[in-house]
Amino acid sequence: MFPVPLDDAFDVYRWVSEHAAELDGDPTQVVVAGDSAGSNFAAAIPLRARDEGVRVPDGVVMLGAFADFQFERWPSFLALAPRGIVYDMAFAGFIRGAYVGAQRWDHPWVSPIDGDLAGYPLTVVVAGTHDPIVDSARAFADRIRADGGRTVDYFPEGMPHGFYFFPGVHPEEDIAYRVVAEALHDVFGR
Repeated sequence: MFPVPLDDAFDVYRWVSEHAAELDGDPTQVVVAGDSAGSNFAAAIPLRARDEGVRVPDGVVMLGAFADFQFERWPSFLALAPRGIVYDMAFAGFIRGAYVGAQRWDHPWVSPIDGDLAGYPLTVVVAGTHDPIVDSARAFADRIRADGGRTVDYFPEGMPHGFYFFPGVHPEEDIAYRVVAEALHDVFGR
């Protein structure tokens, strides 16, 4: 139950940031990434880091970008979730109930789209147009840009949630990974 899963993800981020040099890494080049529910944690980590006075990550990668637990306010969710290619309304409701319960859906660490995104790091936002969360993913990218941040977005037509799991099956999967790689190259400068 919230915030325990985010606590775990944040603890890993903090540990990596503090020990990057011991791992022959650069503590000034740390990116958080996640897929589906994990992308929600990745999106929340910069907000929590800023709130707790911890160095903010240098980038965020969100595959199946999940930035809002208030699903019902998005037309794509209302239109696509009832058909449930990968998940449906009932499953989304179960996940929300298991993670957050009946309240705090608008807490910025739960729904980063509702947070103050000023100073938010470069963010890669990936979601297919047949993913029920695509409208909230697009809106999250728009909010980041409106607050002065940068995003690299990829919203391939006709692709469902998790379409990137099968590289080589459709060109969209390979493009998604290329988009991520190019954005990381931009963050790391190599």
